[in-house]
Amino acid sequence: DRTTVPPFVVVAAILLLGVNLRGPIVAVAPVLDTISADLGINATTAGLLTGLPVLCFGLATPAASALLARFGLGRGVSISLVVLLAGMLVRSVDGLPSALAGTLLIGVAITVGNVAVPVVIARDLPRRAGPVLGGYTAALNVGSMLTLSLTVPIADATGWQLALAVWGVLVVVAAVIWWWATRPLADGSAAVAPPVEGADAGPRWWRRPVVWGLTVAFSGQA
Repeated sequence: DRTTVPPFVVVAAILLLGVNLRGPIVAVAPVLDTISADLGINATTAGLLTGLPVLCFGLATPAASALLARFGLGRGVSISLVVLLAGMLVRSVDGLPSALAGTLLIGVAITVGNVAVPVVIARDLPRRAGPVLGGYTAALNVGSMLTLSLTVPIADATGWQLALAVWGVLVVVAAVIWWWATRPLADGSAAVAPPVEGADAGPRWWRRPVVWGLTVAFSGQA
């Protein structure tokens, strides 16, 4: 029964998820020179540490949708958070192969969250969709701000590896709240199944102003 979880718990889970959907990528930027010097790589190779996740947003979206269809929104996002944490830890292991492998895992995991969050908001919080989407967008920026502001001081004190890995604490918190928010759900493949053709699903997406507004907003953020 969905009503066993208060709406504020679902909102909190979405906001915490948002904090983790950009921060792990952005955290690399302020210490990229340090990483490059430590790993002995040039600027082009170093650019992969920030570019690979963005590439995943496009290329891994079909796989992310298949994962959510197979396991459901609740379990699918939980799996992605585990992969995200693993990627952050692997990225902090010394060596370029580990850094690239961890970055790839991070990109794939975040892609799952990118796909899932709008669906969760529309399904579970239809009457609050606008404010929650706004809060989610703000949470993306908060996560970026935190990592941009604090990664360098942490790296100065502990080294870049720990400075990047320490943000995994936020992933763990988000995973716990997400599990709490979604544990009553038996959300199998039907949770993200496409609508039946001919069903009354409302106006087509390209006729909805909110779709174009969100497209412009997220394009501007990118």
